[in-house]
Amino acid sequence: MSSPNEDNVTKRQIPILTLGIGLAIVLLSIAIYYPGLNGPFVFDDLPNIVYNNAIHITQLSFSSLSTAAHSLHSGPLDRPLAAITFAINYYLGDGVTQTHGYKIFNLIVHIINGILIFWFVYLIISKMPKYNLFSPRLATIKKNKILFAGFCAILWTVHPIQVTSVLYVVQRMTSMAAMFMLLSLIAYIYARSAFSRRQNFRALISFLLAVLAGIAGAFSKETVILLFPYVLLIEFALFYEQQPWSLWHKLSKERRRVIVAVSSITFLLLMYGAIEFALPGYANRDFTISQRVLTESRILVFYIAQLFIPRLSEFGLYHDDITISTSLISPWTTLSSCMFIFAILLFAFRYRRKYPLLGFGVFWFFVSNSLESTFFPLELIHEHRNYLASLGPVLIVAAGIAVLAKNTQNNKVWLLAPLVIFIFGAATAVRTSEWGSLASLLEAEANNHPKSSRAWADLFSVQTRMNMPDKAITSIQKAIKLRPNEPGYYLLLYLYTKPFAAKMSTHANEMLLQHIPDQPDSIILANTLQKIIPCLNTSCKDLQQDFSEWVRTVLKYYHSPRYQYYLGTVLYFQGHYEDSLKFLDASIADGKEEHASPIIKRIQVLLALNRFDDAKTTFEKLEQLNKKYLYVSASDMMKLRQEIIEKARH
Repeated sequence: MSSPNEDNVTKRQIPILTLGIGLAIVLLSIAIYYPGLNGPFVFDDLPNIVYNNAIHITQLSFSSLSTAAHSLHSGPLDRPLAAITFAINYYLGDGVTQTHGYKIFNLIVHIINGILIFWFVYLIISKMPKYNLFSPRLATIKKNKILFAGFCAILWTVHPIQVTSVLYVVQRMTSMAAMFMLLSLIAYIYARSAFSRRQNFRALISFLLAVLAGIAGAFSKETVILLFPYVLLIEFALFYEQQPWSLWHKLSKERRRVIVAVSSITFLLLMYGAIEFALPGYANRDFTISQRVLTESRILVFYIAQLFIPRLSEFGLYHDDITISTSLISPWTTLSSCMFIFAILLFAFRYRRKYPLLGFGVFWFFVSNSLESTFFPLELIHEHRNYLASLGPVLIVAAGIAVLAKNTQNNKVWLLAPLVIFIFGAATAVRTSEWGSLASLLEAEANNHPKSSRAWADLFSVQTRMNMPDKAITSIQKAIKLRPNEPGYYLLLYLYTKPFAAKMSTHANEMLLQHIPDQPDSIILANTLQKIIPCLNTSCKDLQQDFSEWVRTVLKYYHSPRYQYYLGTVLYFQGHYEDSLKFLDASIADGKEEHASPIIKRIQVLLALNRFDDAKTTFEKLEQLNKKYLYVSASDMMKLRQEIIEKARH
């Protein structure tokens, strides 16, 4: 930080310094993330972008963007703003054959967020009452506050835990929501400050901007609901001496008790409602709500460790190798993790006035994780959940350096700041280089997480495309060893070895049929079967009988509209039109007309049966549903209409 003789810093230096920090955020971000900008689509990118025809627009029109906006079916609001950006990326770029346009957009959002973090941290340390980070002579110098906020922003921007939020394309939902949340919180701080100065009009305008930014964020991802606890945290950290909080001690004990009681009851009712809402989602999970909450204690400690001391071997896209906690002592680290978290929170609360920035950082981290790392039935662990949460540990690191420099009266301690930035930035650069290709990414995933069946299965898929049969078979066998009850892995092995290893493929098919009852709702099995459907009547026609047997076996144990559609489709290809129609009708009815594929296939079956009037009626129904929520492209609808007309003529 600057020395005492810099007290007379000119006003001209402040914008230059601010611009320099902004340029550092931009240039460092570009340099570090450049190796990964041509990397692959992965994981949830595939259903949300690559296979999502609704965002594959050919013109920028209100109707095409409206169709794209409601195509993700993620969360109660469908995240339309994020979906629209995917559609615009598709339109402006090379469809889904190239990824760099999508990832450049993500990087731009990340850079904007880095600048917003700079702004936000500056406001926090400027508004925090009765607390000086720096020695008395330096405490009021604006330049030092700018440098402190700049260090936090740069460190946050280059931290290796941010990689998946930037290079994992679909996670722009997270980064865009964070962008609007930061804008909302910044506007709220200005509104609150203006209100305390009785500048009511300015306060009103700032508050409206905060609300609008929050609404925009909600259309990106529902995590924006965290704005409410964030605002409470800001109130208790920055404005606790102002109204209405300053009136608390003037209230009678009875009124305070009533307020506390009402607030507690309201909180408990909200928690009860949230848990009731979450419980049905556990029907499709291999852990219970209590097991998830216990496991998340260990995961939160894992996040904290990765944020303070990033270990490249522990980062990854897949974390299905984590052990589920079944009790406080199984594994034993569950209890120690709970005790550690309790101790951190107790310390932060106890010393919230003496070390307010440290306390703010602790509470910021836990508030940020209070939605996705508690009782909601989501996957257990994902690094992108720490996109905003990572600001908490960053503040703690920066505040720790500031306190050390202040207590030792040695500003050379601040030389640690560029060193930390360099170390974290270098680690991030290593990660982004791994994201440069699908092969390098999955090799790193499998090497870093050898107990992840997902990593080995995805590496198998890459190795098959690279014509590496021995390595591919080894990879899928490792996945099978890790999850022997997963029928989807046996199907992958069967399909790959069928042309050249009859004995191995026969055994794989036997194991597939044996393990379907174990997991008939396997997503891997369902997705792999879906990929087979387009070739069932062409290049993989010889799989029709096997496909029918697999699907019928699933339906014995799992009543699913999806599998009814699969069976109806293969029966259509086999020429069993009446039977096909029966299963397609069941799929449409059980699926509550929410999917276009069985309806389209029903039309094709009706045409094969020469029931042209019924086909036209079904098409008209499809048109009506398409206007509401099916989102079949206009070109596909035109082709289907033309097919009906031509068949009817002949």
